[in-house]
Amino acid sequence: MKVEYFKMYIRNLCKSGFHAMKALIYNNRISQRHYPDDKLLETVQLWGNGINLNEQMKYVYGIHRSGWNYAVSSLRKLHNPYAAFLDSFIEKTFSWDEKGSPPHEYDWIGVLHIPPMVPEWLPDHLQAQYFENIRKTEKWKVSEPHCKGFFTLSQYHANYMRRMVDVPVSVLYHPTEIPEAQWNIERFEMNQEKKIVQVGWWLRNMFGIYELPKSKYCKVFLKSRTESWFDELLKVEGEYRKKIGKLKDGMLDTVTTLSFLPNDQYDALLTENIVFINLYDTSANNAVIECMARGTPLLVNKLPAVIEYLGPEYPLYYETYNEAIEKAHDFQLLYAASQYLKQPERRTKLTRKFFLESFLSSEVYHSIN
Repeated sequence: MKVEYFKMYIRNLCKSGFHAMKALIYNNRISQRHYPDDKLLETVQLWGNGINLNEQMKYVYGIHRSGWNYAVSSLRKLHNPYAAFLDSFIEKTFSWDEKGSPPHEYDWIGVLHIPPMVPEWLPDHLQAQYFENIRKTEKWKVSEPHCKGFFTLSQYHANYMRRMVDVPVSVLYHPTEIPEAQWNIERFEMNQEKKIVQVGWWLRNMFGIYELPKSKYCKVFLKSRTESWFDELLKVEGEYRKKIGKLKDGMLDTVTTLSFLPNDQYDALLTENIVFINLYDTSANNAVIECMARGTPLLVNKLPAVIEYLGPEYPLYYETYNEAIEKAHDFQLLYAASQYLKQPERRTKLTRKFFLESFLSSEVYHSIN
């Protein structure tokens, strides 16, 4: 059967060219006896048809500690080049690389990362990443008929997508590693230069840290590795805030900015200080996940997807900046928040095991098997 399979493969390739080859690989439900590789047989027997990851484990999806590459690597054992293709970052394919790769003209499933709410000041080239804009592209119109389902990284985002598409939508929670370095109250109390740190820029109110009332904390804005993006967006949002009368004199002088830190320095920063963010919208947020992984007290506004990750009883949600800074000075509350984040049931869904199991049990995966 192996010989017959390859004869069929070559015949189709010669007859119809490259697109016939793609159709053969991605669309046909080839039975187990046709697989030319014992390893593929084992994959099918254990996991169903699996998914075609192609080269995606080699891609760079932004610079994050235990970022999306870490998540995609959880699915490595499912790889099957004859299965439906997994586009693990739809925004990358249809926005970042809109003209750099062909459309998906074969069975595929995909993961959406960016939630629906768009800050009105966001530049057009960044707004292009939102699904409302992606679906208007020609590349999407060619690819959409072949799509069998979507994953999102929160139920909040999934609910939105279910109103937009007619295929299954399932939820995966973004995994991360749990580092040895953990926040503890003793180290925090001994810190003579306590900082309240705003981490990251994507879908943050970048001026949130500037608007926090002055206190005993040193206010710090930690830049990303792509500092040019940071400076550009800070300028754009600053111009917008000035236009609507929300840029106060002297505001920019109240915050210290730090350049991107290597992992050991980043861990040290998060184990003896506290973190603050004010989000416009989110699905899976790296700052939230990284604070969960280290038990770092995080002051954050109460958005639906944040609640999915942190739970409704998390003690450091805030509604106003005054409330945020009051909670920052309640050390017992900070300790309680850290202990809350370290609960095993809270961290279980941050593991790659949970991510893989959720993928395998999802409606989307079942729809292609």
